[in-house]
Amino acid sequence: GPSAAEPYFNSFAADDPYFNSFAADTQALASAKHSSRQRPQSRAMLRCVATLLRRPAAPVQVRWATKKAGGSSKNGRTSPGQRLGVKRFGGQRVNAGEILVRQRGTRYVAGDQVGRGRDDTLYALAAGVVEFAKHGKRVGAAGKWIRRQHVSVR
Repeated sequence: GPSAAEPYFNSFAADDPYFNSFAADTQALASAKHSSRQRPQSRAMLRCVATLLRRPAAPVQVRWATKKAGGSSKNGRTSPGQRLGVKRFGGQRVNAGEILVRQRGTRYVAGDQVGRGRDDTLYALAAGVVEFAKHGKRVGAAGKWIRRQHVSVR
């Protein structure tokens, strides 16, 4: 007699070979009594299920971004200025300990009565008047002529 699954199977397209083999095996399995033939029928059904699983899936639709992803900014980390430069100019009177030049490196060189700090800051060792003078000398193997400004207190 007709099984409970039969009207369900008949409602699908009859021209699909994958589905027809699956439906036939399922109907045979549903109507079979407990017998020695049950095992081969279940194998056939498993084969049909495997065939269904191997069917090519519908093409997956890829969705592209409508807006480009915003990257992180590498700017925005500005530090305050170091306030470098000449603090007391030529001809100015200074006291001992006053800072004359703040610098990185030795752009200005310490002369008479001028000390040089650990960060190359030049400061007065005695009270007096600041004096700037340009002195040149040859340095290096090539004998390159360089002019440095000497800062002195007189």
